[in-house]
Amino acid sequence: MTLYGSVGSGKTVISQGIAAGLGITEPITSATFTILVEYSAPFGRFVHADLYRLHGSDEAIETGIEDLLSDQSIITVIEWADRAADLLEPVETVRVALSIEADGSRRIEIDWKEDRSAEGGAS
Repeated sequence: MTLYGSVGSGKTVISQGIAAGLGITEPITSATFTILVEYSAPFGRFVHADLYRLHGSDEAIETGIEDLLSDQSIITVIEWADRAADLLEPVETVRVALSIEADGSRRIEIDWKEDRSAEGGAS
């Protein structure tokens, strides 16, 4: 799952809710300084990523995020996914865009992005 939105729009709160819904009882905190945090979950592994401090896909690759994205047994939630959009573009994911409305409420838009790497491969 990729999360997009400005500072304070609710990306970490969404990450916390997803983790709670998956049965993770450990507190989920901002991953801004650690970039990737892995949690044990009843089903296996949950990774909370925050790419805010990164400047492009090359830096994201250095974190090992590509391995996480290729392992379908790991649920990964990525905040500030726009920092490595070209790396994440071909990955099948749920894209969540958060914004703050004029009245302070939040707007949430959810979109499913299918795996584009498989398109056009078979004839």
